[in-house]
Amino acid sequence: MGEVRHLRNAPILEANVDFRVTMSKGFDVQAFRNLADVLPGYPTVEAWHRLQTSFTFREGRPEPPVSETGPGGYVYRSADAFSVAQFRIDGFTYSRLRPYTSWDDIYPEVIRLWGVYRRVGRPEACSRIGVRYINKIELPDGTVELNDYLIAPPRVPEGVPDSMTSFLTRIIVKDPEHDRFAIVGQSSQVELGAGPTSWILLDIDAFRTADGGLEARVEDTLEQLHDLKNRIFFGSVRDEIIKERYE
Repeated sequence: MGEVRHLRNAPILEANVDFRVTMSKGFDVQAFRNLADVLPGYPTVEAWHRLQTSFTFREGRPEPPVSETGPGGYVYRSADAFSVAQFRIDGFTYSRLRPYTSWDDIYPEVIRLWGVYRRVGRPEACSRIGVRYINKIELPDGTVELNDYLIAPPRVPEGVPDSMTSFLTRIIVKDPEHDRFAIVGQSSQVELGAGPTSWILLDIDAFRTADGGLEARVEDTLEQLHDLKNRIFFGSVRDEIIKERYE
């Protein structure tokens, strides 16, 4: 694994920090509608709608599905549209879009906005915290050897043609020391236009869950999850590519 370090030109398309909560039954999601006074840097507000569909059976036969729609929360966007904060009835998510700066920049904002969410929503418990980073690694035209870019690329079974045209892999790993998990996805993408452009998406979702709640350990949990995400990234991409493109 390459040395974990800050990259000035990191290939991050989007960084998300997500909290999943259990809200009290009497909570009114409209409480998230008017937060302009505490979120002056997020002037654009949009309603976030949810759709719930229920299925029932009567005497062994399905009844027609019943769907309900309604506001599930509100989305606040920064003036430059690079930062997005979702205040939902089931949780809070902060997203930083490209250009990404650094964890040192977004971490204080996540803590501040999570504090606003807790004060307004007063959730009963936080059962999941996740740190997800989606990275885009561009590929040159022509034939590409994935092993030159990825430390653990997908492999074609022996004895079959090895001309791979696309791939999608997904693994879940556990860090028992800190009771945390990570979902790691690697996939090929092609953009059509004047000419096809290919890239690899490296999607890393590090998270921790707890039925009893995680509120008392938010700061430590976030740092641990960010550390796990970093180790996975630097353990997935060839250090030569990182030095050549992203430092």
